[in-house]
Amino acid sequence: MKLPAQFSLINSEFNAFLFASITDDGKEMPVSVLSALTRLGLDPWQEAARLADLPKDSAATALNDLLGRLPQAPSGTPEISARLVELLPRNQRANPIRFAMLPPGNRLTKRLFAAVCVLTLACIAAFLYA
Repeated sequence: MKLPAQFSLINSEFNAFLFASITDDGKEMPVSVLSALTRLGLDPWQEAARLADLPKDSAATALNDLLGRLPQAPSGTPEISARLVELLPRNQRANPIRFAMLPPGNRLTKRLFAAVCVLTLACIAAFLYA
C-alpha cells in the first residue's frame, strides 16, 4: 500500500522547494532550504506547508526574513526567496506532516486511536512474555 504524499519524505510535494540550493554561485558549499530551515530550528515540512499557504509575495517576504536569520545570510536574499517560492506547490492546499494531531472534538477518532494504542500495547506485551 502506497503512503499518501504528505507522509512520504521521498515523494513529498515540497521536495523541489526543500532540496533546492539557496546559493548557486559556486564560491561556497551549497546550502539547501531543508538544511537552512533545520539550522534555524524549524520543521522544514511544516514551514514549507506554511509558506505554500501564503500568497507568493507574503511567502517570499517570510522566507527572506528566515534566510536573513542565518548566521551567514546569503546576499541577494529577496531574489533568492522569490526564486525559491516559485518551487512551492500551489495547485492544492499543502499539508504538513502531522503525527500527533487528532481532529478536535471527534470522539470516534479519539476512541479509535485509544483502541489502537491499547491493542498495540497488548500485542507488545504478548510478544515479550511469550
